[in-house]
Amino acid sequence: WNLVTCSFFETNVFKLLIDLVGVCHLAVDLEYDSLESFGLYLGVCILACSTCTSFFCFVRFFMTSDDLMLVSPVYGFGGVYFSLLSYIRKAKSHTPVNVAYPAVTYQNLAFWVYLTQLMLRLVGLDMLSKDFYLSTVAILFSWTYLSFVYKDSEGNVGTKSDDFKFVN
Repeated sequence: WNLVTCSFFETNVFKLLIDLVGVCHLAVDLEYDSLESFGLYLGVCILACSTCTSFFCFVRFFMTSDDLMLVSPVYGFGGVYFSLLSYIRKAKSHTPVNVAYPAVTYQNLAFWVYLTQLMLRLVGLDMLSKDFYLSTVAILFSWTYLSFVYKDSEGNVGTKSDDFKFVN
């Protein structure tokens, strides 16, 4: 059960509020082809994020002998959030996130959020970036899933759009 629930667990109330505001903002613009395809996509992304993050912790433990990698829980909403960001990017890549800031589009929003998480981690604010590993896996896995596996309502598999390239 921890493979799924770690994505919805948060101990810091301030971080929880940030996550809720982010999800509410994304939920307004979220449009999906079919509930089944979207649910499968989100479920697979959550499992992939938690499984790959656990694998990373085990590998890091064996490489560094850092016992904290085995006993410190990795949790947070970053994996789900970045999976949602990738999904919205697929459909609305050049749409501004907020009309007041037209330069920030769904095409580059994931980059800015990830960069913010990285900076918070580098300055030692781990309480706001505890889910950094989940976010990293989510960016890679959700893009891969949407590019090569996701089946839309018309039966098309993956997306071949130039706007959805990993690097533009």
